[in-house]
Amino acid sequence: MTTEPQMTELAAEFKTKMGELDKFIKDSNTEVEATGKLAKENVKELEKVATELKGIGTRITEVEQKIVEGVKKGTVSAESLGMLFAKSDAVRDFMEGKNSKVTFECKDGVFYKNTITNADATTPPDRQPGIIPGAFRQLKLRDVVPVGQTSLNVIETTRELANTNSAAETAEGSSKPESSVTFELVTTNIRTIAHWLKMSTQILADAPTVASYVDLRLAHGVEKRIDSQILNGDATGSNLSGMTKSGNFTAYTPVSGISAIDTVATMLGLLEVADYSGTGIIMNPKDWWDVQKLKGSTNDHYLYGDPHNGPSVGLWGRPVVSTNAMTQGKILVADFSQAYFYWNRQGTVVQMFEQDDVNVQKNLVTLRGEARGALETRVPAAALYGSITL
Repeated sequence: MTTEPQMTELAAEFKTKMGELDKFIKDSNTEVEATGKLAKENVKELEKVATELKGIGTRITEVEQKIVEGVKKGTVSAESLGMLFAKSDAVRDFMEGKNSKVTFECKDGVFYKNTITNADATTPPDRQPGIIPGAFRQLKLRDVVPVGQTSLNVIETTRELANTNSAAETAEGSSKPESSVTFELVTTNIRTIAHWLKMSTQILADAPTVASYVDLRLAHGVEKRIDSQILNGDATGSNLSGMTKSGNFTAYTPVSGISAIDTVATMLGLLEVADYSGTGIIMNPKDWWDVQKLKGSTNDHYLYGDPHNGPSVGLWGRPVVSTNAMTQGKILVADFSQAYFYWNRQGTVVQMFEQDDVNVQKNLVTLRGEARGALETRVPAAALYGSITL
């Protein structure tokens, strides 16, 4: 028997016994008034009714517990008839000995649904752990350049400007040829990259997973911006001076009529002619995939990519850095170990502040992600930048 019919049956039984008890009390009062005492058989009858009522009370408690457990599991509505009866003030007062009778009224519109649906407010949601993340760009540009640490805000570097090598074979007694080397002072300013957002103190306290995810997003946002600035910073205002800023590379003039694969080979060759060794290639993801999809004109075979083995990792033995930070249709080939150097003044830090704006009034906390650093261009001749045709 389910808890709902059980409680309904108990309610009816309880009502019958209370009616018997009320009649017995009235008859007993009449008897006492007439004779001054209550007959022994009536005393036994009263004890019998009291015992039966006590038994019903115990059974009500047991069923009530089942109903509570059912509500917790979502199998019984919190507003079912049995639950309303079990939690009514009249039943509570009787169980605590405050009243000798129970009157339970179930008003229209209050009760009784026992069918649980998805829309039922008593059904707890199936909250899955963790957070489904959005897109996180792979950050790769600091992997291709040397990185150093500084504790100052300005970096000054002496850079070779020109070198004339006049070394030659010299006859005995003759004057030796003179060479020359000139230098220039290069100044690199440390820049700050930061952003912030607000979060309620309730989320911080009640949803640590959300708070941790926000920390991750703030940190990644800073790192993503640094990645983009290393390549595209134009040195205006507080921007970094990126690899593709004019003056930080040697311009490459595309050769017409050659494939993208040959373009890369041409750029690597030009670097070697200038006594540099190309250590890497930076391309836009679409361009990189287009290179791997190139096919021969005769038998439709792939010139470079291999669908059976997945995407390639490089061209001509050099790694390809595929990043959306690079403009589509552009390519940078460089001896990154010589051309650039990244200075890290402060790694990415996420901090939390309560005393900000109107945070205290509104139970808010400000979270700030911040990093400080700069890209130094050391040898522009060691980097070639230009267009690639596919």
